Amino acid sequence: MGHYLRFFESITQTIVASRQYYEDENEYLIILRNQLSPQELIFLFYTALASYRSREDETNGLYSYFNKYSMVLNISETDLFDPTHQILYPSVIFPFLRTEAKLFKEKLFKLV
Repeated sequence: MGHYLRFFESITQTIVASRQYYEDENEYLIILRNQLSPQELIFLFYTALASYRSREDETNGLYSYFNKYSMVLNISETDLFDPTHQILYPSVIFPFLRTEAKLFKEKLFKLV
């Protein structure tokens, strides 16, 4: 599994780093995100959390990419071990959130 994680992080890093050559890296990240099965997404969701160090550390790899570019957006509420775990990715506005929660996360993220 370690190879899979490094491979996924490397692809994401390459897309983000190459943004000078094309207009919107988000299009490529969306394509990458949509290739993942629900099982792969949930695995990456929790594995990226395990690699998180601190808010001040800019080298958080998968976690920082997943949070910033909403790479775990396609996870459903039932996929999570606990639905409250969605709060661990503050910038991701999950589709299963109610309107009030979405607005709260949007306001909270803009303040950060």
